Amino acid sequence: MSRSLVTGKHPKPGPDADPGGAPSLLTQESLDALLNAIRLCGHLTVALDFVGFDRSLVRTWVKKGRQDPESLYGALARGIPKALAEGQLRNVTVIDRAAQGVAAEYERYPVGHKHAGELVFDGEGKPILKRPAMRPDWKASAFLLERAHANLWGSREHLTLDVLADGPDDIKNERDVGGDDHNKRMEHIRKLMARAEARKKESNGSGS
Repeated sequence: MSRSLVTGKHPKPGPDADPGGAPSLLTQESLDALLNAIRLCGHLTVALDFVGFDRSLVRTWVKKGRQDPESLYGALARGIPKALAEGQLRNVTVIDRAAQGVAAEYERYPVGHKHAGELVFDGEGKPILKRPAMRPDWKASAFLLERAHANLWGSREHLTLDVLADGPDDIKNERDVGGDDHNKRMEHIRKLMARAEARKKESNGSGS
């Protein structure tokens, strides 16, 4: 949806308007709206759709910005990756907060009051709750680990059973045994262990 449809306003011609008379859609106002949208949703395409900027046009602007860093186009070229990073940092902070948990917060008398900083109690003598506590949630930490370090903490764990296997056909990973199906993965491990045990018995029998 175009930002002009949301706000009912059309951007004024920017300082980098075409000398031939065509006004530039890139203004300080529209640039700020785009960067704020990127921070909020974390996705450039969605933000462009909201503001109403054509993707190919923005690519042209970014190229201009790299050639002229001091222009509004330059602010756009610098601002897009920064806004994406800021949005990610905000989301990671929220997830980390959920993982750590938050203590309950109670109303306190403001600065200037004779009981400044002290708890405020209700008619029953109970402190007034301002924000409830949030218990730590390990799943929030697991969520970050799985995505930031998928090779170590992802749900697709590689089965490295070199000790039990004697050939490449015996070494499989989770994709080969049913993706995220835990039961199939465990069944595959049991079969490998059974085959290794059988080979051990055969070896002991032939040596006697």
